[in-house]
Amino acid sequence: MIDIQAIRDRAKSPDPYANLQVLDLCDEVERLRGRWISVDEQLPPIEMPAWLKQEGRIRPIFIGCHTDTGEGLLWADCNGSEYWTGSKWRCAEAEFDDYKITHWMPLPEPPEDSDGG
Repeated sequence: MIDIQAIRDRAKSPDPYANLQVLDLCDEVERLRGRWISVDEQLPPIEMPAWLKQEGRIRPIFIGCHTDTGEGLLWADCNGSEYWTGSKWRCAEAEFDDYKITHWMPLPEPPEDSDGG
């Protein structure tokens, strides 16, 4: 889990502009944690699995991602193939379709194993 307070405490670069950038990023991470974000407000990073919400679907909340086809965005359902690489979430197999996504939420980092791994 990212320790935002520890990052804030270490934001002591000789460059005050760099400090402001770090603090702004910390604010953004805290703002996005645990809340649904409208796709009209902001999109998740390309190909980053996230919780997705679609109106009128049999399974309206699912884990998926999106990509830019060059002709526009295309959303995908990961169909349970999402996995943690040790630093980020990935989707092994994605079923792309014309999903009408309204909201998304970042996936949390998984808990550490009891052996520290």
